[in-house]
Formats: sequence, structure tokens, C-alpha cells
Amino acid sequence: MSAIVTASKIAKAHLLKEKRPLNVSYFITNKCDLRCSYCTIPQTRGHHDQMTTDQIKEMLTSFRSQGMVKFSCSGGEPLLRPDLGEVMKFASDLGCITSITTNGRLLKKRSESLASLSTCLVSLDGNPDFTKGPKPTMSSKFSRELRQCAHLEFPSGYLACCLKGH
Repeated sequence: MSAIVTASKIAKAHLLKEKRPLNVSYFITNKCDLRCSYCTIPQTRGHHDQMTTDQIKEMLTSFRSQGMVKFSCSGGEPLLRPDLGEVMKFASDLGCITSITTNGRLLKKRSESLASLSTCLVSLDGNPDFTKGPKPTMSSKFSRELRQCAHLEFPSGYLACCLKGH
């Protein structure tokens, strides 16, 4: 879906005061491979109930029929979810803009899960490959892994971090 079509749908819904789920943000898992100081995910340890792939597809179909134009996944770490690629492709095939927010540690390993994404946001806040040392700097290992994912050619990708005291 083009940005112009998306913008016009959002503007129309706003002008007509229609209540629709234009942007659905979904925590696809509460499992994570990091323990960031600012995150509450570790407090949910042991509570790993999550929707099945079919339940998510049913949810996406319902939201899309109501006007959803963007589907975003985060968590936990969405790349820990084995069916992430299937879910994101399903959303993309429905005509949705798709995005995930990830800590980036599994980008190379799970690159097949990223093929249908419109946007990939890599949050560097809790990634020890980024935050080691007195001032956060990207380690050569992590930098190399990010460069190796450049061939995925997302329409857009972002690196995001919040640096306290710097």
C-alpha cells in the first residue's frame, strides 16, 4: 500500500471521525533474550501464553476488514517467535504496512522472517553489543551483523536508542 493511499485513508477516517483500528501494535511474545533495566518483560516470566498463528491471522483479518492499514509487532523479542515470518507475510498479503521493533541480536539468523516487512526498527537500548563501556558505542560484531542485513532492502529501517547521561 502506498504512503499516499495510507495517508488518505487516515485523513478520511480522521475527518469523518470514524473509529477504526488504523494502526495495530501487537506484543507477539513476551519472551526476550535480554534483561534491560527499563523493561517489564522479565516480570512476566512464566506467563508465556500467546495466541496461536491461526488466532493471529483471524485477528488480522478482522482488523483489516475494519480498516487497519498498519500492523506492528514487538514484545519481548519478536524474532524469538518461530512463526513471525508467516504472520508478517500474512499481514502484508492483506495489504498492510508491516513493522517490527527488535533488539537486533537475531537479525542475521532470522532474516527470512523479515522479507515482507515494510519497516524494521532496531532498538539499541538494551543490547549489550551496543551498550558496553562508559559511553555506548556499536561493537564491530553488531555493526557487522547490521551491515549483513542491508541486502534485505526494507523500504525503511531505523536504529533507535535513548542514551541516559550522554
